[in-house]
Amino acid sequence: MIFSLKRFNAVLIKEFQDFKSNINYLVICLIPLFLSIIYKMLYSTHQNLLLVTTTIMSISMIGLTFSAGTFSEEKEKHTLRVVMLSPISELELFLGKALLSYILIIISSFANLFILNPGNINGPKFLIVVSLAGFSCILFGIGIGILAPNEKTSGILSLPVIFIYLIPVIFTDSDNVLIRKIVSIFPAHNIVSILIPEIVSKNANSILFNILNLVMWIAIGLIFFIVIYRKKNRRY
Repeated sequence: MIFSLKRFNAVLIKEFQDFKSNINYLVICLIPLFLSIIYKMLYSTHQNLLLVTTTIMSISMIGLTFSAGTFSEEKEKHTLRVVMLSPISELELFLGKALLSYILIIISSFANLFILNPGNINGPKFLIVVSLAGFSCILFGIGIGILAPNEKTSGILSLPVIFIYLIPVIFTDSDNVLIRKIVSIFPAHNIVSILIPEIVSKNANSILFNILNLVMWIAIGLIFFIVIYRKKNRRY
């Protein structure tokens, strides 16, 4: 089937309408912004690290919870089978859902940047890092959404992956060499290393290495999505 921009736009508009009517997703998007405001009020220093922390929250919570929830919710309401049997192609469906997640991640991340305004964060570099990390989260989220039988389960399954993205921030500059080596594998360390390299001076890598690491997580997310989709495809 030939890709249709009209059908793709229809999916995107539908996803946006569903997003506006779901209070849970609105809250997920607002939590990082709320924390940015609180951090801005309470702390006058380390704004760059606070920005990275809230941005990783935006990337992981929206990319995983929202992406997973959109699929599992349709499965729970028995509308996904109808969509899959409609003239809309699988590519149009997945891209439409993924694009809204990506847009929300970008809006939330740059809102954090605007609120905290550390002054030493490069905008284009920030966009590249958020995009790379966001793509991997979205792929994991869609895979979880396909795997989960309902929306509640998708939220539970998303939590371990969210922790994988969030927890390593705490250990980015640990004195323990082994912990630093382990943490360097995860996206959070590479995000910090690119945006605020002085924080990880004990375990700094080249920007190219950090970018490749984030790309590696996109590949892992893609493999996860493909495996889950092929396994569950017949059930739709």
